[in-house]
Amino acid sequence: MTINDINVKDDKVARYWTATGTNTGPFGDLPPTGKKVQLVGLAISRVASGKFVEEWFYYNMLDLHQQLDFTLVPPQGQK
Repeated sequence: MTINDINVKDDKVARYWTATGTNTGPFGDLPPTGKKVQLVGLAISRVASGKFVEEWFYYNMLDLHQQLDFTLVPPQGQK
């Protein structure tokens, strides 16, 4: 993981990051693929008394699934 940018304001720390890796184990219920992936994301943390006490973590899950060659099947309408 690489931190591309970091910003601090008041009690918040924001980090824009890039992570790379290889899917060598199961991903939830999905089997390992051996595929390499690269993700970018954002983490925003709230700090109190010098400790991270809350965090919001965002990345594009669809992009990750596409890099692993998984297909998404939309739900079918009820009949």
